[in-house]
Amino acid sequence: MPTLPPILVVDDEPEDTYFLRRALKNAGIPNPVIGCGDGEEAVTFLEGAKFGGQHPCLVFLDLKMARMDGFEFLAWIRAHSDFDDLKVIVISSLHRERDRVRAMALGAHAYLVKFPTASVLAPMVANALAHCSI
Repeated sequence: MPTLPPILVVDDEPEDTYFLRRALKNAGIPNPVIGCGDGEEAVTFLEGAKFGGQHPCLVFLDLKMARMDGFEFLAWIRAHSDFDDLKVIVISSLHRERDRVRAMALGAHAYLVKFPTASVLAPMVANALAHCSI
């Protein structure tokens, strides 16, 4: 039986990752959730997945982080064809139109304001995972 692909959460606030994990669980999403504290850590994770680890199908991405922020990380993903099918949902504590427009222009699939409910997450995640090429 194949293992489920992980969902990657890139957020520098451990509490936010915890709440997102709970919302995913409440939405009935059984996939493992892996947390990375910033974009650099997420790049390291994805590079490892590319060379033998399990590639995630979905990333939840915070925008405001130290070292490599969400915009820089999203640009990095879209510059690497190995991750063309990787769905990215930006999840931010700020509802700024300029951030949403910039994230979508960089290739995000959706922009949510923290904290989405299980009923909002369930169809989005199900759709992303249904199109997973793993």
